[in-house]
This record gives sequence, C-alpha cells and structure tokens, in this order.
Amino acid sequence: IKSDFECQIIRVKTTSGPINIVNTYMSPSTTINRVNNIFEQPGHTIIVGDLNAKSRLWGNDNTDTRGRLIEDAIESHDFVVLNDGQPTRQSSTGGMSHLDVTIVSKQLAAKCSWQLYGDYMGSDHAPVVTTINSAAVREASSVPRWKCTKADWTAFRQLMDDELRQLDRTSTDDVEQLNNNLINVLQTAAESTGPKTRPSLSKR
Repeated sequence: IKSDFECQIIRVKTTSGPINIVNTYMSPSTTINRVNNIFEQPGHTIIVGDLNAKSRLWGNDNTDTRGRLIEDAIESHDFVVLNDGQPTRQSSTGGMSHLDVTIVSKQLAAKCSWQLYGDYMGSDHAPVVTTINSAAVREASSVPRWKCTKADWTAFRQLMDDELRQLDRTSTDDVEQLNNNLINVLQTAAESTGPKTRPSLSKR
C-alpha cells in the first residue's frame, strides 16, 4: 500500500478468518500525513511497529502530533491498543520510552495477549510478544511431478541431441550462461516429451 512510512503486510488464514499482519516503522524524521490506509484492510487486522509517536494510550505522559493522528485513526476505525503501559525502549543513557505499539481491530482484541520479553538481546528495543488465540490454517499443495513411465524417451533423446548440437554452435566461455543454456535444453525436451501430474491443493 502507499504510505508515508515503511510498511509490510501479510495475510494469514486462520480458524478465526483471515488476519492481516501489518509491520511498520515510522521514522522520527519523516512527516506522517496519513495513517488511515493501514487501518482499512479487509477483515481482522493487527498493526505492530515502532511508531515513534507519543500517546497516553500506550503509556506516555503526554501526546504529540503524530500520537493524536494515530489516536484518531484508532477511534475512527474501531481498533484497540494492546500495550499495557510498560516502556518498550531503553536509551543509551538509561531513559525509558514507549515507542513500539501493537494495535488490533476490536473484534480480534479479545483473542490477543501482549507481553514484553525480558531479554533485550543487544537491542535498545524490548522484544514484544503478541499471541493470537487462533490457529493458522495450513494448506498443503502437491507439486507437479514428471510421469517418467509415460515419457517418450526416444523423442526426448532426439530432442536433446538436436538442441545440444545447436548449443555447441552458439557456445560461450561464460560458465553460468552455459549452465543456463543446458538447463533450458533439458526443460524444453522434458516439457515436450514427458507428461506431469496435476497440482492439487488441500487444507489440513
């Protein structure tokens, strides 16, 4: 999606329906003019990231301009902040701040829990663990396979001979190019003479 900040979105199928997971970083040096688009994904949504914004909703003593912008989006789109007020970042001088925020759609909030992991693991930000009480729906797909017993091996050998002779006339000293050319020859001959199984998709 188009935004004034870094943002990645993945969509996960779960037993509670699809959940959009929005990972974002809002640089303190970037002017943020809009945030509504990350709140407007279809279905349940969880937004996580370093927002570099101050708001009493997630534990700051005051609210800044960016914080008010995010608060307005939270209210207008019926979202909930999961943070419990604990600071999430420690500066080099030991000061604590609340920068990492987890925001979820209201319908999903009851299924979520939020906690800080105590070990900073060398970072100035504490790892945040958000648990969603909903199982992912696993999809197992079968990859098409060659039906070797039904391949026309005589035609395959003939095609390989023809293609390799053509390859010799256009040879190159570039080893990587030669490798790619050989792979293309094999694929072309196989596709022309060997049938494949059909891919299938099943849910577990």
